[in-house]
Amino acid sequence: MPLAVLSGDSSDVFSIRRGNIQFPDGKTLPIKQIGKGMFATAYATVGTKNKRVFVAVRDSVYPVENDYSKEIMEEAQGKGLTHLPKVKKLGDTNNAALYEMPFYKVPVRAQDGAAWQQYKVLKKCQDQAQRLTPYAEKTYDGVGYELSQKILSCVQLHVAAKKVPRTLYNSLKAVVDAGANYGAEYSLEFFPKNLGTDPKGRLILLDPIFSIRVVRQRQVAAARKMDSYWERMKRKQRNGW
Repeated sequence: MPLAVLSGDSSDVFSIRRGNIQFPDGKTLPIKQIGKGMFATAYATVGTKNKRVFVAVRDSVYPVENDYSKEIMEEAQGKGLTHLPKVKKLGDTNNAALYEMPFYKVPVRAQDGAAWQQYKVLKKCQDQAQRLTPYAEKTYDGVGYELSQKILSCVQLHVAAKKVPRTLYNSLKAVVDAGANYGAEYSLEFFPKNLGTDPKGRLILLDPIFSIRVVRQRQVAAARKMDSYWERMKRKQRNGW
């Protein structure tokens, strides 16, 4: 059985089976799973000269909305935005959206030199934005854009102090601007596992944005599912299993 069948129309079908991805023309590439998150699963090609990464972003089940972070990253791309991954959407499907990008070294680590120092600046700005935001505002989904703007202002100060390159600020701003088209709930966030480096050692913002609302919806759905599980267990106990 396939792990995922990714199909648009009859002439545009992708399938991911154990160890292989099949393209619409019937060609296949050997792959392996390299990561799985709340909304997506990532695969990398194996045994090929130029490694490629395929990311299957699963459609959500009502009442959880779809996550458009990868779509935002594709739209954010532009000339001179050297810290953004080269994301390309291969097509819409019946159960997921499939994206392709080059293989980057992940996660960013202390031994990555300048890239690690830039990550530390981003994390510092993220923490500062959180501290400057009242708790009451944090419960509001639309706070995402406000948090991102505070982060951008902080990063801009570090650009002026020559602690991070302007290209990093420009790349972040492009992501925030693209995310604003999808809703004010999209916010920047930075974790080593969501960042990487390219062959030139530059910091790459692989997955720097998320929807506060969609994550909360997913958490609520998971909590309800767990509550339902324990209710079933209690009924079984009352009925003597």
